[in-house]
Amino acid sequence: MTMGCAAAAAAGSFAAEERPVFSDFFTPPGGLDLYLRHMHDLTGWRRVKSPSRRGARSLEMTLRFSKRFRRATLFWDLSPVHFTRLRTALFNPNGPEHPVYFRSVLRTTKRKVWRAPYYGSSGGAESRPGRPHDSGAKPLPPGGSGWIPYEVDLERDAMMRTGREDDDRGSIDDAAFEFIMFFFEPPDGYRRWGEPLRLIMDGIECFA
Repeated sequence: MTMGCAAAAAAGSFAAEERPVFSDFFTPPGGLDLYLRHMHDLTGWRRVKSPSRRGARSLEMTLRFSKRFRRATLFWDLSPVHFTRLRTALFNPNGPEHPVYFRSVLRTTKRKVWRAPYYGSSGGAESRPGRPHDSGAKPLPPGGSGWIPYEVDLERDAMMRTGREDDDRGSIDDAAFEFIMFFFEPPDGYRRWGEPLRLIMDGIECFA
């Protein structure tokens, strides 16, 4: 995996003429709870008009990291859909005293789990922030420095859970995904438990 994928150093890495097989940018109608769930340390959300990357709506999330969970989870239900690449973007208005690491995990209709890399990682989906074997995972850039793209080529970058102790890269040819979990995590040594954080998500696009 390269930094240009998981870290999404370049926002336009997918061809401009490509059309996603699935996309959602939090536009009405319908309530968010029809397909989204907030879990663990993700305590609330709302649609907002600003900041907005595409002139539509964004999802503003409230996180309060706790010693119990140490993770905020956004659970996104999908009507089963086949795709090989995932794209989203985040806006982080928090200061550097609140480092947040970001990654995603997806599950197919055959209950196979694909673990995508952390933002900024150059060493695969096994990277863990704040640990000695960290392979480059980075916290989301702080302070409202603009939209932060996160793009993953699943077949190239993600690891499929096989049921054994190890993870293997597997074929994604027949994979139909039924949900995505987006994880937001503090590093080891984090001490600002319970303080409210805001993060804004642009939406998602999935490409075959």
